[in-house]
Amino acid sequence: MKLVFVRRVSSALLAVALSLQCVFPFGVSAQSLSAPGMENIESLNKQIAAKEVELLKLNSDFRTHYTARDRKKQRRMKFYDFAAGAVANAGDIHYTNESVLEVSKEAR
Repeated sequence: MKLVFVRRVSSALLAVALSLQCVFPFGVSAQSLSAPGMENIESLNKQIAAKEVELLKLNSDFRTHYTARDRKKQRRMKFYDFAAGAVANAGDIHYTNESVLEVSKEAR
């Protein structure tokens, strides 16, 4: 619960910082660029910031949805653990049989 709160607060702070960047752009001096050039850069900055805010919202929604607990998720994770163990055991059995066959071939 605490980690989810920290993530939401950090996402909110980043969104606020990006919004402030859109409202008060800084970085490139206005004297170094012409007016049409500045307008293009400012519009690109606003588009990039808007897309970043949208991605932050999607990311926080995904994390809150993905980390939600339910009975089906616990069963699904147990099944995945069982399947991973079965694959690992099959690999161990395969390599053990190969090494036994090699030893028996050398013994002949």
